[in-house]
Amino acid sequence: MTEHSDTTPRPTTGPPGRWTRTDTISVIAVVVLTTLFFLPNIASRPLGGTVEAKSALAARKLLREHQLFVAEIDVALINKPPVFYWLIAATSALAGTVTEWTVRLPNTLACVASVLLVWALGRRLWDRWTGLVSAAVLATMVQFRWMAQAARTDSVVTFSVAAALFCFWQALSAEGDSRNRRSWCWSIAAWVALAVGVGTKGPVGLAIVGLSIASVVTLRRITGEGRLRDDITRLHPFAGLLIVVALTAPLYLGTERASNGTFLRRFFLQENLARAGISTGGAAGFKKVHPVYYYLTTLWVYALPWSFFIPAAIALSVTTAKRCDRGREWFVLLAFTVPLLFLSLVAVKKWSYLMPIFPALALLCGRFWTVLLREGLPRGWFVRWATWTASALYAALALVLAAGMTWLVNPDLFGGVGKSVKLPPALVALSRTGFIGLIVVFSASAATAIFSVSVFRRKFRLAFAMLVCVTVLGLCTHSFIVEPGYWSMQSRRDFARHVNAWRTKHPSPAGPVTVCAGEQYELLFYLAGRPRVVRPPDAGAFLARVRNPDTPGPGETALVVVEEEVFETLNRSIGPLQRIVSTGENDCVDQPLVMMIVKLVPSDDGT
Repeated sequence: MTEHSDTTPRPTTGPPGRWTRTDTISVIAVVVLTTLFFLPNIASRPLGGTVEAKSALAARKLLREHQLFVAEIDVALINKPPVFYWLIAATSALAGTVTEWTVRLPNTLACVASVLLVWALGRRLWDRWTGLVSAAVLATMVQFRWMAQAARTDSVVTFSVAAALFCFWQALSAEGDSRNRRSWCWSIAAWVALAVGVGTKGPVGLAIVGLSIASVVTLRRITGEGRLRDDITRLHPFAGLLIVVALTAPLYLGTERASNGTFLRRFFLQENLARAGISTGGAAGFKKVHPVYYYLTTLWVYALPWSFFIPAAIALSVTTAKRCDRGREWFVLLAFTVPLLFLSLVAVKKWSYLMPIFPALALLCGRFWTVLLREGLPRGWFVRWATWTASALYAALALVLAAGMTWLVNPDLFGGVGKSVKLPPALVALSRTGFIGLIVVFSASAATAIFSVSVFRRKFRLAFAMLVCVTVLGLCTHSFIVEPGYWSMQSRRDFARHVNAWRTKHPSPAGPVTVCAGEQYELLFYLAGRPRVVRPPDAGAFLARVRNPDTPGPGETALVVVEEEVFETLNRSIGPLQRIVSTGENDCVDQPLVMMIVKLVPSDDGT
């Protein structure tokens, strides 16, 4: 590898011409390898958190009650349009039941499609090799791979954004008159792709792509790359918006009708405008309000291992855009920076909201690494400095990995400090892997060190291979070693299975289990039968009816699940109460649960 002989970046290879056998092989390789990388572990991990289990409950209600729209499940209101629930219900209908596999499969397929679209867009913008490198970058981003194995609407929105960007670029770069049929077809396809995002999560995908494309069109007008009237004609914004409204309005109106006229107000005012901080009450009621620089810090973690090279990738793209490759470089730069700025200005921020900007980020980093692999490190003090700094940070990371794993396995080596620090549950699970975890982490540390040395010695092919290998090793370790131990401490699935087993062995006239323990969506999904739910606002009145099962007088026997703290309070006031099933003495479990047998006395109004 040699350095460039001058400060002017070389002209990039133009986009490839007609489809070839190489392209067919590339598509097959991208789809097969990405699917094999994403699919493992999507069925073994229990449904976690609020979003996954809530989506599963909504899809199960759709199938059980044969409804097209659902606005409320037993434990909560539905706050999203129905497309995502339809996707889960469709895969579950094919499988015959709703499972972890059917709940997550739509997300996995959406992420595979997003990687394929990044390959196609990289091929169209530059060449086939850039497309392959960009696809590898996107598939190995930490957050992207994790989201491919989780049931969240953000993955489908990411696919929508990637498809729209690809189609809009095809429309803008189509040869011939701005009114030609090819440009029109690509533009309509982009608006249909945006309709998928609007029907999945709302207008956020439309806003992200709209701001990006508006910035691109404005810059093309300023720089003379295109005429404003021609670009608008190619994009068909007015017809496109009508298409989006025509495709999504029935979805919103159907959910509005199912909710008896409350969905639209709740969705647009509370879920969108309030999150942006511009409606009545603003974002004060949300827990995820962060400062404007929040994403600038968290992006470095969620885009690992490529995030350290973002400054160098941006600098290279800006330099190339100024010199010789203006249109394509600015298109990717604006598709990344404008949505990032928009999301940073929104009041409510969440780590999963970054997903739609990852395709553009993958193209930026993929372009940077393609230049390194082909031509070596370009001249220019900032690009060189940013690249060396990133490599030095990875060398430091190798030392931190080795020292950290040694500390996890044997805290005594670090004295009293090592024993006093309370670790997160995921690190506790990693420390319990013992020798296996030690070997994996030291292997990753060695590969990271080799990567850093290779960059400093300008062996960029070896460096790229090491970075991909250590990322795949780390992600697979997390999936097959860390997560099983972590979820065994956190999941409500085991608790629900114990409850189901107890009820099978002890037939009781108490009827279904009543859950009075907050938002326990995953518990409700795994409990057999149809458990009854006491929502948080009604919990106080319900618990006031609870008595010791031996209390004389009228009442009904009930199996009730409450939190550990509530159980102890009841045990002191009306006890003694018997623990039928509990989550055990694991302090890593948030809000330990207890199932007990109680008597429910009638309330004052006789209910």
